[in-house]
Amino acid sequence: METAGRRRGGKPGTGLGPRSVRLTLGLLTAAFEMATLEGLIPRNVAKLVKPPKYEPEEPDTWSQVEVRKFLRKAGTDRLHAA
Repeated sequence: METAGRRRGGKPGTGLGPRSVRLTLGLLTAAFEMATLEGLIPRNVAKLVKPPKYEPEEPDTWSQVEVRKFLRKAGTDRLHAA
């Protein structure tokens, strides 16, 4: 998934991000765990997979100057109150 998992919504054949891989692995692990408990498979092999490291990026926030500039400009709009 990390190297060639993308099929739709981007360049085909490119990898998915670590967050997408972790979420998919979590769902697969849960499904395999249910199958194990129901006796459909002998063990949950998805538990053996080490998920990729995921560190969310810091959000890019506006500075106080940018906020003031936005509010000044928005104050002249007819939908200012909204």
